[in-house]
Amino acid sequence: MRTKELKIPVLVYHYFGKDRNLQAGIEIQDLNYIVLRDDFMSHIRYLHEQGYQAISFRQMMNARQGLEALPPKPVILTFDDGHQSVYDFAIPILCKYKLQAEIFVAPLKIGTSGYMSWNQLEELVNEGFFIQSHTNSHVLLSKLSQDDIKYELVESKKGIETRLNVTVTALAVPMGGYPRILKTIAREAGYKFVCTSYYGINSIDNDFLYLKRIMIKSPNDKINDLQDLLMSKSFLSFKMRIKNGYKYLRNNLFLVSY
Repeated sequence: MRTKELKIPVLVYHYFGKDRNLQAGIEIQDLNYIVLRDDFMSHIRYLHEQGYQAISFRQMMNARQGLEALPPKPVILTFDDGHQSVYDFAIPILCKYKLQAEIFVAPLKIGTSGYMSWNQLEELVNEGFFIQSHTNSHVLLSKLSQDDIKYELVESKKGIETRLNVTVTALAVPMGGYPRILKTIAREAGYKFVCTSYYGINSIDNDFLYLKRIMIKSPNDKINDLQDLLMSKSFLSFKMRIKNGYKYLRNNLFLVSY
């Protein structure tokens, strides 16, 4: 299959646990974002058995530029928020399978209750993981002015790069708040990739400043759900596309939190 024809799913996870009880840093309305450890292990095992290979955003860009060939079944694993449960539950499994991943953090959240510390993030960098931006304070961008959006993006990028000596190229939009002006601001701030919460599967020809992802959360977090979400023609994927339209209206017309 030619590189341009490859489908590149981007999975996004938030929190992990042995159960869905409250943890530090997780609000009660977000308990459905907790993926059980055994379910995550099943996801990773399934991807491995089906021949998926984890790639980075850097490899995705290199493939577009003709500098690198991608594997036949690429997948990008992303983790939003930088919660401590990612370090405790997900990272050991990723290391076991020697998988790379992109971890999105908000500098003002780092080291607070329930979130990873700078030392832990530095450890992950040394293990080969990529630390990226989730804005500076984890705020709903669709409710901010253009100047405030720019501040959130610039300060986050600068803070992570300074503390970890890395290059931040990707932004994950908190709470799905993607206003139309964001693409321009992100580009001017030096970002090469912007990850949304809109459902979809990407290709090399897609706009890298508007990447769709597959959100893994309850009740769609079992192995059969993952299989359906990876199939863009499944009934579950159709339901997710309907939600895309509603999210767009809320981001750009109604501007209410969700």
